[in-house]
Amino acid sequence: MRNNKLELLAPAGSLDALKAAINNGADAVYIGGKNFSARKYATNFSNEEIIQAIQYAHLRDKKIYVTVNTLIDENEVKDAIEFINFIYQNGADAVIVQDIGLCKIISENFPDFPIHASTQMTVNNLEGFKLLEELNVERIVVARETPLNEIKRIRDNTNIEIEAFIHGALCFSYSGQCLMSSLIGGRSGNRGACAQPCRKKYCLENSNGKVVSDQKYYLSMRDLNTIDFIYDLENAGVTSFKIEGRMKRPEYVAVVCSIYRKVLDGYEVDENEKKNLYEIFNRKFTKGIMLGDFGVNLMAVDRPNNRGVVIGKVIDVRNKKVKVKLLGKLFVGDGLEFINNKGENIGFISNTNANCGDEIIFEIESIRNGSSVTRTSKRSLLENASKSYEKDEKLPVSIKAKFKIGEKALLELIFKDKSVIKKSNSTVELANNAPITKDTVLKQLSKFGNTPFLLDKIDIDIDEGIFLNIKEINEMRREAVKELLGNISKYNDRKEVFIEKISFNKGQSSIKNASKKLEVKISTQEQFDMLDLSKINRIFLDYNKNLRKNLLKAKENNVETYLCTDQVIHEKEINKYDISIRENLNLLDGIAVSNLGMLYYVKKNFDLNICADIGLNVFNSHTANLLFDKGVDTLILSPELNFNQLKNITRNTYGHLSYIVYGYLPSMVSKNCPFSSIKGCIDERNCENCNYKNGYYLRDEKGYSFRVERKSSQTIIYNSKPLMILQEIDDLNKIGIEWFRLNFTFEENIDKIVDIFSKFINAEMSKTEVNDYLNNLKINQQITKGHINRGIL
Repeated sequence: MRNNKLELLAPAGSLDALKAAINNGADAVYIGGKNFSARKYATNFSNEEIIQAIQYAHLRDKKIYVTVNTLIDENEVKDAIEFINFIYQNGADAVIVQDIGLCKIISENFPDFPIHASTQMTVNNLEGFKLLEELNVERIVVARETPLNEIKRIRDNTNIEIEAFIHGALCFSYSGQCLMSSLIGGRSGNRGACAQPCRKKYCLENSNGKVVSDQKYYLSMRDLNTIDFIYDLENAGVTSFKIEGRMKRPEYVAVVCSIYRKVLDGYEVDENEKKNLYEIFNRKFTKGIMLGDFGVNLMAVDRPNNRGVVIGKVIDVRNKKVKVKLLGKLFVGDGLEFINNKGENIGFISNTNANCGDEIIFEIESIRNGSSVTRTSKRSLLENASKSYEKDEKLPVSIKAKFKIGEKALLELIFKDKSVIKKSNSTVELANNAPITKDTVLKQLSKFGNTPFLLDKIDIDIDEGIFLNIKEINEMRREAVKELLGNISKYNDRKEVFIEKISFNKGQSSIKNASKKLEVKISTQEQFDMLDLSKINRIFLDYNKNLRKNLLKAKENNVETYLCTDQVIHEKEINKYDISIRENLNLLDGIAVSNLGMLYYVKKNFDLNICADIGLNVFNSHTANLLFDKGVDTLILSPELNFNQLKNITRNTYGHLSYIVYGYLPSMVSKNCPFSSIKGCIDERNCENCNYKNGYYLRDEKGYSFRVERKSSQTIIYNSKPLMILQEIDDLNKIGIEWFRLNFTFEENIDKIVDIFSKFINAEMSKTEVNDYLNNLKINQQITKGHINRGIL
C-alpha cells in the first residue's frame, strides 16, 4: 500500500459529480459557489447545495474545498468575505484563493480556516512558497509547468503542502497570466469567464502579413494524463493529486477517480482501465511540461475537442451504405464519429452490437472511404459510471434509548465517534391503558426515511406498561438526526467571526495630487538608442545587452533605473537575475517584479525599490496594500480594471500607483511554443536559433493578428492592437495615479509616441492636438483603450 497521506482531489460542478467523486475514491472534492469561481459557467453550487455537499462528504470522512479563485473587485470584497464566513461556519475544510489581498483578509480574520493558494496565483518556485508561507497559506497548487526538480527543491525547504494537477484539460498560458479572452471579448479568465481562445483556429503569418501555414488549433493543448507517473510526482513531493474537470459530466469524474484511486493505493492499472481514460474523454494525452513533454507532444492542433478512440475503419462506401471493419467491440448506444468527404466530423449513434473484426454497414451520406471511425462515448462505460453515484448507500448508526417511569426519555444517536443525546419534553408515565411496548419504540426509532442513515444496532432500556406520546418519540429521533448531521458537517470549535468588525477599507491614499510622471519600458537596444531620456522620469530595461552602459547613460540624465524581470521565473532564471543585479547594484534604483517569488527574493536580498508589475494582477486595494507592506514602492494596477474600479481602489490605497497607458499587452505567457507544431519540436534546444523566434503572428478567424515572441524559454503572445490611453491621463492622475507607463515591446519607432505622451503630461500639448494626433493615428493602425471604459465580465 502507498503513503496514506496522499490525497486524491476531484472536481465537482454538481451534486451528482460530487457523489461520483466520493463514491469512486476521492479523498477530497473541490467545488465552487455561484460567485467568485474560476469556472463561472459550470453549474456550480447554491449555498444550500454547499451545505449538502459538506454534509455528504463529512459523513463519509471526506473533505470539501471551496473555490474563491478569482480576482476580487473592490466592491465585491465584503460579499466575498461573507461567502467565506458562510462556508467557514458550515464546515468547509479549506478555501482555494487566487487574490492575495483576499488571502490576507482570510488569514487575519479566519486564522483556523486553511487557505489553499490557487494555481491562478502562478506560484512556480520556492520563493513564491516562502512569501505565501508568511500569509499562513497551508497548501499551494503549483503552476502546471513547474518541473519536478523545482518541486523537489520546494519540498525540501518548506512545510507548505504541494498540490499538483494530474489529469484533465490544460491551458496554453500559465494560469493567472492569460488576458487573451479578456482583451478580445471582455470575458476574463481571472474572473472565471474565459471564452477559451486557445481552442480557436489560427494561421501563421510573417511580418509582411503573408500566411505561411494552414489554419489550425495552434494553441490547443492535449489533455494531461499522468497515470504512469504518480510515483515520480510523489517522490518529488506532491501530496495532493488534483483532477481537473468542474465542467465535466459526473461519469467523467467517476471513471477518472476510480482509476487514479487504484494507483494511489499501490495497485496496478491494466490496459483496459487506461483505455477507459481515453474512452471517457481525451484530446490526445500528454504527461505535461512538469514531466518533460514539450512541443508536438503537448499540442493537439488538428482539433480542440474530444476525439475518443479509434473503433474501426471505413472499407467501402456505396451511396449511403458505409461498410466498417471493427477494431474493437461495439455496443448499441455508443457514440461514433465519421469523417465526411469535406473532412468534417459527423456524429452517429450505433444501433447495433458487434465484435472486433466484424464488418458492419451504416447508412450515412458522403463518408470518406478509408477513413477511421472513432467512438466518442461508450454506453457501457457511462452506465457503469452512473451506477456508482445514482444510489447512495445508507450509513449505519446505533441507538441507545432509555424509557423509565417518572423520568424524561433519553435517546442517544451514535455515528462513528460522534453522538447526540436528546430528551423528551414530557415525563414517561405509567399507562392507564394501551401502553407502548418495546417493539413500538423500536419501530418508531428505526424510521430514518430520506436521511443518510440506516439503523444498525439498538439498545432499549424500557419499563413495562409505560406511556409516552408517539409524536414525542418521533420528534426526539428527528431532532437527534438533525443535530448529528450538523455536528458532522461543522467544526464545533471554530470561532464565530463578526463580519461587521472586519475593516474593508484600508485608509486614504497619501499620494493624492501628485505630479504626473512618465515611465518607459523598453525591450531592445535599438529602442534605447532612439529614446530621448530628457522626456522621461523612469526607465525599465527588459533586456541585458549593454546593460551597464545603458544604465550609466540613464543615470547621467537623472532618469530612475529599473531592471525588469519575467512574469514566470524558475530557479535558474532567479540566479541569472541575481548576477545582473549584483553587477549593476550601484546603478539600479529598483527592480520590476511580476512574480511573487521574485518579489520575495528581491526584498530579501537587495536594498532596492520594487515595482509590482502587471503579472501580479492587482485588482483591489487589499492586494495593493499587502504588496506595499511587503516592500513594494510602486505598483501597476491591473489593465482589466475600468475607470470606476480604478477610482474605488485608489481612494483606499496608500502607495505609489502606476497604470499602463501604451503598449501591446501580453495576452498569454506560455512555457510552450505554438510554432513547435510546425517545426516538430519536442524540446527547447533550438529555441535561440529558431527562425520563428520573433517576427511572426497568429491570425485568428476574424483577421486579428497577435505577435508571438520567444524569450527566456517562454512564449509571449501580444494583443493584436496596442493600448493607447492618452486623453484620460488627467482624470487618472486626479484619482491618485502618479506614474504612467509606456510598454514598448517590438515597436521600431518609439520616439514619436514618447514625445506625444511627454508633451501632454507636461501640459505642452492641448487636448485638441491630442485628438488630432489620435485621429491621424487611427488612419494607419488600429488602437484600443482596453478596459478603461468597458470593463470585463
